[in-house]
Order: sequence, then C-alpha cells, then structure tokens
Amino acid sequence: MIVVKPVVQPISGEGIRLRLLTENDLPLTLAWRNRDAARSQFRHAEKLVPAEHRAWFDQQKKLNDRYYFMVENAEGGRAVGQVAIYNINHDARSAQVGAFVVAPEAEGHGFMKRAILELISWAFNVLKLSRICLEVYATNQRAIRVYESCGFMQYGQVGEMLLMQKIKEENNPDPVVSAGA
Repeated sequence: MIVVKPVVQPISGEGIRLRLLTENDLPLTLAWRNRDAARSQFRHAEKLVPAEHRAWFDQQKKLNDRYYFMVENAEGGRAVGQVAIYNINHDARSAQVGAFVVAPEAEGHGFMKRAILELISWAFNVLKLSRICLEVYATNQRAIRVYESCGFMQYGQVGEMLLMQKIKEENNPDPVVSAGA
C-alpha cells in the first residue's frame, strides 16, 4: 500500500503541544542532543556538528514513514523537547517511537511523558496503528520507568537494548486512558 504523508497539524495535549520539527529548531535540538547525558542514550553517541544535523534533517524530510516533533510547553510555547515516530508501516499497523530529547531545564516536569502519551494517542487514533515499539538501553532506568508509565511493556532484549511495545486495546478507543496517565 502506498501512503501519502499527510500534513500534520499541531497536536495539543495536557499542558503540551507537538508541532513538526522545522529548520529553525535545528540549533536548539542539536544543543540538546549533544549534551553528554543525552548523547549517551543514542546508538550514535558521538557529538554532531551542525552540517551533520542539517543533513540528517534534510534526509528525514524526504521519508514518508516518519515525523519528528518539537514538544512545547502549552503555556508560552517554549520548546521543551523532541519526540519522533518512524518506521511507520500502515500494512502492519505498527511504528517505532524514539529520538526523545528533553531540554535540560524541562527535565523532571513530566513534559516528555505527556508528549509520548499524545504521540501514542495520535498514532493509534489518527494513523490507525495498533502497535508502537521502542528501544531503550537497559541501563536507562529513568526512561524505562517513564515508558512503563505510558503503558509500554518489555518483550525482548537485543544486546544492551530492551525492546518495549504498547499494543492498542481494540475495545478501548482512547489508549491513553489505559496507560495509567
């Protein structure tokens, strides 16, 4: 099945808003991504230079199976993080989420949990997916706790990476409710 990538309007949730990542966001997301604490959680953990980050962004824009979002605090519109959904497979009704990066001043305020829950809800209800997966380093206990609180469950491990998934409960039209949020 060929799917045309639809235009995505901003997604609003409890105290947050998700909007598509733009070129103007790149300096900020690069600074967040290059922090030691953030870099260590990515498979490609080397510091990126602006040209590499720009090339990555240009490549992502061309691909129909992914969306990268800026997370904004609904009060004032300040950027507080980034989330993504990629490897969207409409035939299998599945996708992967990740590329989670939080602004250092926004850590511990629940923005990313709310953003992940909104992203899941959008994926299940708008994209009509039924399974969302993610990978996380087994040593990243803080992130694992957040993902579990969003309803993800571990289903495997490959090397250092835990494999987690959230399955849409077909009899529950709003999967966020079932996540214990």
